[in-house]
Amino acid sequence: MKEKKLFFILVAIYFCHMNLNLSGQNNTSVNENIILLTDRDLYISNEKIWFNAYCMMNNKFTQETFSKVMYFELFNSEKNSVVKKKVKIINGRSSSYIEIPADIETGSYNLTAYTQYMKNFINIETNTISLIIINPDIKGETKLTDSENSENNESKKLNKLVINPDKRSYYTREKVIVSISDKTIPETLKYITVSVNKKGSLNNTQISNLNFDGKPKDIDIQNIKHYPEIRDLTISGTLKDKNSGEILPEEKLYLSVISGYSQFDITKTDTNGKFIFTLNSLYNDQDILISTDNKEQDIEIITDNSFINNINNFKAPNYHLDSSKIELINEMYLNSQLTNYFPDKSELLKTNSDTTVNFFGPAEISINIDDFIKLPTLHEVFDEIVPSVNVRKKKEDYYFQVYNMKNNRFFKDPLVFYDQFLILNINNLLKVKPKYINKIDIINREYIIGNYIFNGIIFIESKTGKIPGIDLPKNSIITNFQTIHESTEINFPVYEDSNRINSKLPDFRNLLYWNSNAALKDNLKLEFYTSDHSSEYDIIVRGITESGELFYGKTTLLVRKRD
Repeated sequence: MKEKKLFFILVAIYFCHMNLNLSGQNNTSVNENIILLTDRDLYISNEKIWFNAYCMMNNKFTQETFSKVMYFELFNSEKNSVVKKKVKIINGRSSSYIEIPADIETGSYNLTAYTQYMKNFINIETNTISLIIINPDIKGETKLTDSENSENNESKKLNKLVINPDKRSYYTREKVIVSISDKTIPETLKYITVSVNKKGSLNNTQISNLNFDGKPKDIDIQNIKHYPEIRDLTISGTLKDKNSGEILPEEKLYLSVISGYSQFDITKTDTNGKFIFTLNSLYNDQDILISTDNKEQDIEIITDNSFINNINNFKAPNYHLDSSKIELINEMYLNSQLTNYFPDKSELLKTNSDTTVNFFGPAEISINIDDFIKLPTLHEVFDEIVPSVNVRKKKEDYYFQVYNMKNNRFFKDPLVFYDQFLILNINNLLKVKPKYINKIDIINREYIIGNYIFNGIIFIESKTGKIPGIDLPKNSIITNFQTIHESTEINFPVYEDSNRINSKLPDFRNLLYWNSNAALKDNLKLEFYTSDHSSEYDIIVRGITESGELFYGKTTLLVRKRD
């Protein structure tokens, strides 16, 4: 079938580019693993969970990964997803945050990371970190115990990094300089993540997939269910006859993004009635129209859920919520309340901002309707005002022709859009009053999208963003689809002069510092400032080599109030 042949070709091209090997005609040895870590493992509701996820290809880190999108889900102890996010993989990693809902229950949670390709295997849940979230207003089922506090010994499996702050005690709003011993940093160390938290809020090393299976996993391309997103985000689904329930192979489908972006795609279902579209550079939630031009059948368009939504095995946290943690939790809760009440001085930085441009490019002809006399019907507008476009009629149905003077050619049945809506019924379009229309753009030449050639394009831009009097195509759906969330880093407050040090705006962050991509190999040092909260803080440095070897370092500093 077409999609699977295309998949194999793309995989082969990718592997040739990466100098990797295919294991056979029908099987590949593509192995993806994700190593996931978070800033800590104890949170208060309404805080942010900062995460960093590294994608390994065949047990090595590469700048060019097989998949281009990573999926994150936060699961509760009932194994149901409560928060979902999609983030691009940039230079082998995805870094951002998840906002913890204000109404979440106190309890144990799992944060899981995966790609669409990894859903073909059963090891997704190894890429999981267990967390504790406290919501004093919604107790949940997590109970405080009287068990003794026990540090997780997981860190003993890791190679040690020696980290040294310039001193052990600091005042509030004072600069901290931390150095890493160059004797403990290997040449192959590729990624370094640094977090500085209230002592006790990161109980474990919190690096997922410590014992991941290093063997490539074969998959039969002929039976693949989840296609890898090797270019960008995809949306897939199945086409069925509503009445009989039979799948519909070789059926043409159209996709239009109707949330303000000019993006359009076309595909055909395979022999199993499956379809897949690729979306380019889309961010946040988008309304998407999927339709067919089949007027003979009642068709059901079923889109796949791109998330897994529930997990089979819930990983219980190693964190012990004993009585010694009550003071820590109370302090964290008070800090979070103050941070929510007063503006946070930290600055969120989007590292891949929305750069979406006009998908179709410039038009050859552009007409502003208000520049001409007012005409009563859209039919007359095309006849009298819009050059190179003719309205024709065959039996009861109208259609358009566009004319290219340069080539002296007429093109019948161009693509027609009203705003971002694909119009398949020209009769309905011609009922729209010209007073609702702002502009008409024409591409009066052949236009290629993928494997398809279209006889020009007509864009009709409305004044209101609404479609008065136009019915959606008979077999179509509009779905609100979660696309990419920006990769995000964070800049913390800097107290470099007396004005900032003496500012009355409070600073009570539970997370003192987070750096998901520390460039320590340049000078082996990092700098940050303390906040207004006097407490002990853990400085935790976690590093990963190109081959997945893990390094870990931890030390503690004390922050005191100024005299």
